[in-house]
Amino acid sequence: MYLATVHNINHTEDCVLSLPDMAGSLVCSTIPVYVYHTTRQSKSSRYSDRDFQVTMHQFFPGVFFNFETVRIAGMVFSGGAELAECLDAVGAIKDNDPESWHSAWAQQAQKAEALAEEARNSGNKIAAKNALLRASNYTRASYYMLPGDGPSAAIPLFDENTVRPLQIEYEGHKLPGYLYLPPSWRRLPGRKIPVIVCNSGADGLSEEIYFFAPATAVELGYAAVTYEGPGQGLTLHREGLQFRPDWEVVAGAVFDHLESINAEEPELGLDLDRVAIWGTSLGGYFALRAAAGDERFKACVAIDPVHDFWDFATTQIPKPVLASWERGWISDSVIDTVVGITTRFVFQMKWNINLSSIIFGIARPSQIMKAMKAYTLRLPGETAC
Repeated sequence: MYLATVHNINHTEDCVLSLPDMAGSLVCSTIPVYVYHTTRQSKSSRYSDRDFQVTMHQFFPGVFFNFETVRIAGMVFSGGAELAECLDAVGAIKDNDPESWHSAWAQQAQKAEALAEEARNSGNKIAAKNALLRASNYTRASYYMLPGDGPSAAIPLFDENTVRPLQIEYEGHKLPGYLYLPPSWRRLPGRKIPVIVCNSGADGLSEEIYFFAPATAVELGYAAVTYEGPGQGLTLHREGLQFRPDWEVVAGAVFDHLESINAEEPELGLDLDRVAIWGTSLGGYFALRAAAGDERFKACVAIDPVHDFWDFATTQIPKPVLASWERGWISDSVIDTVVGITTRFVFQMKWNINLSSIIFGIARPSQIMKAMKAYTLRLPGETAC
């Protein structure tokens, strides 16, 4: 098993993750930052710790809207956005105003769809595909702050029929997903195609994940799979399936489906002896659970993974209050009341609670946080540092 984990990626200029024996190449993630240098020199060394400082441009005063804007702008490299379109949207958004966020990104989606139609009419297949992919991503983004359209229109515009919608068997349900195949000229001569299974997290969609990993993976000769498991995307909203901590069961169903595809279509040349699983944030937790619980996965890439959901969720609760609650000195109702009051003034907490209540199928904040205790990578008896 090859394992690569990356933490605090927002403060990294270049992060290269090597998967030995996967395809003889690298899986890369590069986060752009602005760097400036001061000329102050210390006595003990040529440069002091303050000589090099790294900072990122802030689109909004608040952390939440700024982070989600950077998330979208970070997809420029893989075709999920264009910088000019992002800046145009930012100019129309008010910080912590979900309605202005929705309107601005919906407008960009409409503009991108119009560009796609123009490109189709002129016979420019590549420009049409790229514009439709951006329109899909902007539509997803437009609804993100509210408590889209998928890229299905772009699928026929990919080269050589390299995108296949999937319906993955899972405990009597169907998990929607996509299989992305590298075009013939990107495949390694004389070798089968290694595969990367890409997890979404708490708030992503399989279509969005395309811009994070598969878009680059197919250019490097990999096949890639995206899908939506319990508590995610269509599986949540159509099937009503909530999250589960033992994600190795879900990822195992995805692997089973790959085996079925390989048996029915051996000419695809999928190499199921070289399958990696990938995820970021909570998707990183899912990837690590899958890799630990299913030995068929031979490599794991976990980018800034959630190690313990309870610790992550309670970071903004004062430690004395948290300790008193865990000891039973403060009731669940008090926690519910405090969180309820806070959500009236802090939009991000309101958004977090609304999302969590949907993906866990639980209404009360206190019970949501207790449910999060099951999502941990700690061994039995291991305590927080």
